[in-house]
Amino acid sequence: MRKPELNDFGLSAADIQRATDADFDRKALQSKLWPWFLLPGTVIVGSVTYAAKPSVYFAILIGFIGGYVLALFGGAIAMGLWDVIWAKMRPLDHEVLQKHKKYLAALKAFEQQQQRLLESFWSTLSGRAFEHELAQLFERLGYGVQLTPYGRDGGIDLFVEQNGKSTIVQCKRYTGAVGVAIVRELYGVLQSSKANSAILASTGGFTKGVLDFAKDKPIQLLGLREIIDLQKSVGHKVET
Repeated sequence: MRKPELNDFGLSAADIQRATDADFDRKALQSKLWPWFLLPGTVIVGSVTYAAKPSVYFAILIGFIGGYVLALFGGAIAMGLWDVIWAKMRPLDHEVLQKHKKYLAALKAFEQQQQRLLESFWSTLSGRAFEHELAQLFERLGYGVQLTPYGRDGGIDLFVEQNGKSTIVQCKRYTGAVGVAIVRELYGVLQSSKANSAILASTGGFTKGVLDFAKDKPIQLLGLREIIDLQKSVGHKVET
């Protein structure tokens, strides 16, 4: 797991500075485009309004409103066209900016991945967010994942499948240890389902009763440490 670097994307700080300066000039020119549509738009809309209803004040009011709307639309179109022209005129700077966007996205993904290696990240999630995070983790581990509707899950939060084997998952975002009643209930759900195994995931750990009960059954216990270890195992790949 490695932090993305500029050279992973064929970039240098000097490249970015040059392209950013050029982009600043592009945006400065863009900001000057839309006012050119304001006066013609106001005159046109005002004239049409006055022809339909000969009232100077009403025509001025509608003219300004209509002119402003036309200026926004016309300016947006003009700025879009200028983006295309600028990309053709400054292909190297345009390419650098696109690569820089990819670098920033990769850096953000890396930082989010690093957060997921902290116990504090998992301990502050809501119950539903915990389910979503585990669903994403299992997907990255190569499982097919189905998230069940919140509140109507029948004791199952996730269905995961890999190599033709299906597993039901129950997620407990607890601050304290999960008691044996929870794992007994999960085992009952497993027996009545068509799944091959079950996983009980908890941020608060498990009591000795849970550990003893699950010992000789197709139930895997995932505590916070195990969840973080799985997160480490999927790592972070820098995509350039």
